[in-house]
Amino acid sequence: MFPATRVGIACCLLPVACLLLFFLSTSSAVGAERAVALGLFSEDPSWDYRATFFREIQRTGATHIAIVVPWYQSDVAATRIGRHPRFTAPDDTVLRVLREAKEDGFRTILFPIVRLEKEGGGDWRGTLRPTDAGAWRRSYAAFLERMAALAAQGGAETVVLGSELATMDVDPAPWRALAANVRRRFPGGSLVYSANWDHYDQVGFWDAVDRAGVTGYFELTAGERAPTMDRLVESWRETWVRLMRFAHRTGKPLAFTELGYLSQDGTNAWPWKEGADEAIDLEEQRMCFEAFRRVWAAERRLGAAWIWNWFGWGGVSSKEYTPRGKPAEAEVARLFAAL
Repeated sequence: MFPATRVGIACCLLPVACLLLFFLSTSSAVGAERAVALGLFSEDPSWDYRATFFREIQRTGATHIAIVVPWYQSDVAATRIGRHPRFTAPDDTVLRVLREAKEDGFRTILFPIVRLEKEGGGDWRGTLRPTDAGAWRRSYAAFLERMAALAAQGGAETVVLGSELATMDVDPAPWRALAANVRRRFPGGSLVYSANWDHYDQVGFWDAVDRAGVTGYFELTAGERAPTMDRLVESWRETWVRLMRFAHRTGKPLAFTELGYLSQDGTNAWPWKEGADEAIDLEEQRMCFEAFRRVWAAERRLGAAWIWNWFGWGGVSSKEYTPRGKPAEAEVARLFAAL
């Protein structure tokens, strides 16, 4: 008799046992991908990311590390993307960190991003205005294809096709072509696009990737300096409704490709504001992560949560995103344990 037949007979005879079997099978389903982003931001190509960061990241319960590799263009009008002589890690550094992460038991994500050498007046990668869009796309495609080859060589599981390129990601045709080219260089791997938190509904090529990625920098209040936990949770619940509708429309698992908060007073209102310089507020950073956990930990349709970003000195005097050595570090561990 086949095992399935025996189970069927048992379920007919024991309805309560049937319910228990169903509960156990659903509750033991694989949870969301638990990742920490690790920027290769050291200017020293030989910097030992493994010795400095990996054990700390393991203690959070992370299953994945997202290796962040920045390439640069001069300004928003530029048409060429290339290595920065100081701030772009060499290919052999990228490969070394990918392989070391795998050796230490992590599954890996390669997360290429575009940065500007000259920022000002609100310019960033979400406001690109290349003088020749076709030339920019060819340069970007060469960049991503190179990253896909590195990901394949380094044994990565996922490549991020793009990050927050709001002015360039509306036209779906070139992105579908790029996704096809990346898949040829990264056979069997997963593709994610990381849409900006206020732009994800305008991306037109979700059919070309495996997960619908959204950065998690949603403004939780309109500027409250001492938000209550109830207020933060209420705001995340409102966002949950919108994002679940969005995920249903795309038919793709939802991935938070960046989830981070500066350890500064007011971060709940502008978590995206990378250059902020307010008073240190370790508790507000922690509370924002707790509010996310309270809303999203039970959501089985959540495919991934990637914490931004572990690189940095951390500690109680740090104003940066890193949770290292702050109350937020324990909160990230609680989040990962619950997902």
